[in-house]
Amino acid sequence: MYEENYQTKGIETKSLEELYESLYKNSELPGKTHGFMYIIRSVDEQGNFTDTRCKIGETSKNVDEYVKRRLDPRNPYKLTILGEIRGGEWETIFHIRYRKYHIHHE
Repeated sequence: MYEENYQTKGIETKSLEELYESLYKNSELPGKTHGFMYIIRSVDEQGNFTDTRCKIGETSKNVDEYVKRRLDPRNPYKLTILGEIRGGEWETIFHIRYRKYHIHHE
């Protein structure tokens, strides 16, 4: 979907601000500014992270409610929200930036 071009070339060395600016100015973002981007990880009963993976996602709803109702029931471990940012376009930016760590559609 996001083939390397002059905006994404050398993406691992660009700051998130540089990446946002280059994509936004060149209209490559889908324009999902109404939602929230979130980053979550799973934790065990003691509150320790279960592994090194995290999920980057986007929702137009309240992130806490979305995680509790849609994602927690599908996960064998409890999920914890590491952060959220207003503006769904950030999800696209983070997925492009960290694509080398991509694991099975996540």
